[in-house]
Amino acid sequence: MTITEFAESRQVQPQAISRYIGRHPEKFNGHTEKKGKTVELDDIALEFLEKKYPLPAPVQIIEDTESRQKLIKAQELIIQLQGKLMDAQSQIAEAEATKMLLEDKNVQIKKYELTEAEDKKTIDELKQQVANLSTELTKEKSKTWIDKLLKR
Repeated sequence: MTITEFAESRQVQPQAISRYIGRHPEKFNGHTEKKGKTVELDDIALEFLEKKYPLPAPVQIIEDTESRQKLIKAQELIIQLQGKLMDAQSQIAEAEATKMLLEDKNVQIKKYELTEAEDKKTIDELKQQVANLSTELTKEKSKTWIDKLLKR
C-alpha cells in the first residue's frame, strides 16, 4: 500500500503521513520502499501508522423513540410557555398604559382642584370688595348734599 492510498483511507493528508514517517526513522527504517514518486509501505509500517491514524469510527444511528417523544413534549411545552409569555407581556404593556393614563388624569384633577380653590378664593375676595363698596355706597347715599359738598 502506498502513502497516498493509506492517507485516503484515513481521510488524512499524505504530507502529514510523510512528515510522521520522516520524524520517526527508527520505526520505519527498512519498512518503506520508494518506487518512483510513490512510497510503498510494508505490513509493519502499516501497523505503526494504524496506531497513529486509526480508521474513523463509523457513525451509529440510534433510534430512541422514548427520548424523541420526550423531546417533542418538551418542545410543545416550550411553545405553550412562549405563548403565555407573549400574553403576559401584552397584559403588562396594557397595564402600564392604563397606569400612565391614570397618573395623567390624577395630575389633571389636582390642577383642577388647585384652580378651583384659587377661583373660590378670588370669588371670596371679590365678594368682600363688593360688600366694602356697597357699604361705602350706602354711607355716601346717607350723606346730605351739604356733607357731599363739604366732602365730609
